[in-house]
Amino acid sequence: MGACEVTCKSDSQLVVNQIKGEFEVKEPLLQKYYHPVSNLIARFKRKQCVKYTTIGQDLYKIGYSRSLLKCITKEQAKYILEEIHEGACGNHSGARTMAAKVLRAGYFWTTVQSDCEEMH
Repeated sequence: MGACEVTCKSDSQLVVNQIKGEFEVKEPLLQKYYHPVSNLIARFKRKQCVKYTTIGQDLYKIGYSRSLLKCITKEQAKYILEEIHEGACGNHSGARTMAAKVLRAGYFWTTVQSDCEEMH
């Protein structure tokens, strides 16, 4: 799953503050690493942030049709798959059909397709 914000822990405040733009990178050796990292951060922000949004405390993936798909935990995903596959409305669908039903129901997790295939 992608994220719009990444929290990094480091024991070097110098490096952290250089990446955050609060300190200037003066050492040639550090500049060698600083520029590739800065490019990666910029690319990450352009690609990932537009795919996800938050509403309150919930994370949503913005779907192809601009619909919002709620990102859920593994435990929630397991329950949803069991309900779709075997629940009152379940009809023991194939993996592809089951994954499509999950998305139509408005849910998302990164391994939805492989999880549906494992159920068969």
